[in-house]
Amino acid sequence: MTTVGAKLRLVGDAVYDQDRWYPQVSVGVMHKQTADGGLVRSLGARDLAGNDVYVAATKLWLGAAGGLNVLANAAVRWTRANHFGLIGFGGPSQVGFRPMLEVSLGLMLRDDLVVGAEYRARPNALQTRDAATAALREEAAWDMFVAWFPLPHASLTAAWVNLGQIVGQRQQQGLYVSGQVGF
Repeated sequence: MTTVGAKLRLVGDAVYDQDRWYPQVSVGVMHKQTADGGLVRSLGARDLAGNDVYVAATKLWLGAAGGLNVLANAAVRWTRANHFGLIGFGGPSQVGFRPMLEVSLGLMLRDDLVVGAEYRARPNALQTRDAATAALREEAAWDMFVAWFPLPHASLTAAWVNLGQIVGQRQQQGLYVSGQVGF
């Protein structure tokens, strides 16, 4: 699957405006294209490519939890993606976009160390009342993470991720580790 995205901050700054009542608000779009058209269509998806559009609000409270900083994010994602887009877009029970909630909460143990959790609702477009499509049922995804920022443009993240059921495979969970460097 190929994914390309763009995000634009509309108002606020999560760090510099932390003492104001309003959050940082951003909008974004992600274009996703699946690679295996035959498989995707055989499972009932309408399209091989699709777009997600989202609005996100992020707020930072300094010293809010016993002197520790708290970072919260809430987003509404309008999507037609099946299983994060891995199985195409749309299906027998979904033609248009559906709003899905995403939330995360992080506690900054130090300026360079964050622990937290995330939750992401997922649409259920491929499952019909037919027993044969029960394997295509989607469940919410969640994770618990630790992120370390040793340098201003570098991070290392470890998480326990539970993606729910994906294409009939239950218990899609495990350890996720990611390193990122920006320049």
